[in-house]
Amino acid sequence: MSTVSEQIRERETGLNRGESLVVVGRRDSLGYEAQSSLIECLDKSITRIKTIPQKQFADSVFPWFEPRTAPQNLEELETLLQKPAVAERIQADKIRYLAWTDIRKRTLDKRGNMNCAVSTLGGLCLGIIYWQKDVVYEVVVWDVQALHTAGRMRSESEGSSAILGAIIPIPLITSPGRTSCKAMAKQLSSFIQGKDDTTS
Repeated sequence: MSTVSEQIRERETGLNRGESLVVVGRRDSLGYEAQSSLIECLDKSITRIKTIPQKQFADSVFPWFEPRTAPQNLEELETLLQKPAVAERIQADKIRYLAWTDIRKRTLDKRGNMNCAVSTLGGLCLGIIYWQKDVVYEVVVWDVQALHTAGRMRSESEGSSAILGAIIPIPLITSPGRTSCKAMAKQLSSFIQGKDDTTS
């Protein structure tokens, strides 16, 4: 398992007492939506700063962060903040930053084969199938108060998995999604606090 993290800081960051962060998964009117379980993993893995769960935030400003209305860039966010219901909710929750998050999962280099048979004596599988999978988190941090992009970051984890056929199939599975989630949570937490933390 390997993980590479990168970031670009565009502005200084920091939180005043009571201010919070919302991690929002990318979603659009064409039906694309970042995997909610990995967004939830990121939200729950962030430490030392206050976060507001994506579902709680989206419900509180409904319908303005639904797929067809969610902002895709800073200009659209600025327009959205002019709506009283959205602005009031953000002020009430003291939301300082939105972490706009996209997640991509890919299966790479799948090889091997396995043959299974069933007889009166039971089942038998022989062979091996193995593959590599990578998960990429890409985050843009928007400063809601100052209405600018504070920075961008990326975390990519790659791991190998296999199914070994030795009488019965034996899965040997790695979890690059969870690894990339933990790496991004650490990176994002440090970034919001004004620190720079990248890991290769």
